Amino acid sequence: MADLLTDYVSQDVNMIWNGIPLEAPADTFVTVAFDEDQVVVTQGPDGAVAHSLLPSTLGTIEVTLQQESPTHLALSAILDAQKSSRTIQRGTFLLENLNGASLYTGINACITNPPEVTYGKSHEDGLRTWTFKAAELKLAG
Repeated sequence: MADLLTDYVSQDVNMIWNGIPLEAPADTFVTVAFDEDQVVVTQGPDGAVAHSLLPSTLGTIEVTLQQESPTHLALSAILDAQKSSRTIQRGTFLLENLNGASLYTGINACITNPPEVTYGKSHEDGLRTWTFKAAELKLAG
């Protein structure tokens, strides 16, 4: 957890999934979130409070890349291979500083959705967001 509180420089952050570097990030390039609360707090009718620590490790990682990113071709090819082989491609998602300090790790992470794309009279912002689901999301610590 200490690494999350150190100085932050966006150029020093690496994102890698299944050995593939996720290149050409957007300004706001990654969102990492646990799918469920880690602790649930309930209060009974008598006012007593109970805390429950949940075992859930499921998490969602959304990575936004510029449209020119070479990563789109690699991830699209993986999606095509999944469909033709009927086998889900899973890998480890790493979000780390260049100094090697891990920020988050997503174990058994797979692509759940390709980017949504809009075309029209004028081209939209050119950003593409890939969604990954991790079976075990780990915070640095």
